Amino acid sequence: TVDRSVVTAAGEVLNYVVTLRNTGNVPLAGVSIIDDTLSNGTVIPLTATGGDTNGNTLLDLNEQWSFAGSYSVVQADINAATNLVNRVTATATGIPSNVTDTATTAVTQAPRLVVAKDVDRDSIFEPGPLNYTIRVRNTGNVDLTDIALDDRMNGQLLTLTGPTGDGGTANVLDVDEEWVFTATYNVTQADMDAGVALENLVDVRARHPGGDELETDSATTAVAQVRGFSTEKLVDRTSISSPGTLNYEIRIRNTGSVSLSGVAVNDT
Repeated sequence: TVDRSVVTAAGEVLNYVVTLRNTGNVPLAGVSIIDDTLSNGTVIPLTATGGDTNGNTLLDLNEQWSFAGSYSVVQADINAATNLVNRVTATATGIPSNVTDTATTAVTQAPRLVVAKDVDRDSIFEPGPLNYTIRVRNTGNVDLTDIALDDRMNGQLLTLTGPTGDGGTANVLDVDEEWVFTATYNVTQADMDAGVALENLVDVRARHPGGDELETDSATTAVAQVRGFSTEKLVDRTSISSPGTLNYEIRIRNTGSVSLSGVAVNDT
């Protein structure tokens, strides 16, 4: 028997109890457990916990001997997603064939991928860089592989740097591990003139034995349009004492954040 019918995480412990009972009509000698192996190939050592009350080393009629062993589930068991079947085999003198029994624990996978995207500026007033941070965390119970990111801004595929944080199995997003990527988008004057909030969207795909996980997150920066201009008029002579020509220069400067059209000058 086993004390858990289902496991969902590495580190969970399966406790096994093996009992041998003499159901025949003569005492049995040479009784022993010759094998106690999990389906993943792990041999589980057993410790006798009682039963030979008279100490004669014989499995007497209707006597029951007990043994105990345990196994700590590893991440590879969860990743494999196959039942953990423990088979025990016992023998005794005079028994024509070995006796076996099994105890089964199901493995349940619960993959989960969490994606968080942040930008360093909530709003922007002029062309310049927006710096993004993308955090990808495995919050499920199964390792994830083939991590692929698609990060776009205005239809443009951004170049990602990273990841940092891949400290476990190389190129595998281990359970509870977080990878961090960065990207930069340079806001253009056309973005400022359009005045539309800049939303950066990232799709993250990961694979596990049961299929694929896809998660999406975005970060938005508002475009703050400021319209304004200044006018300065200059003349080449501050005083004049006879008929002649005055030459003027008119300077118009865009002091805002967006391009201006329809500029007209009326000089009287």
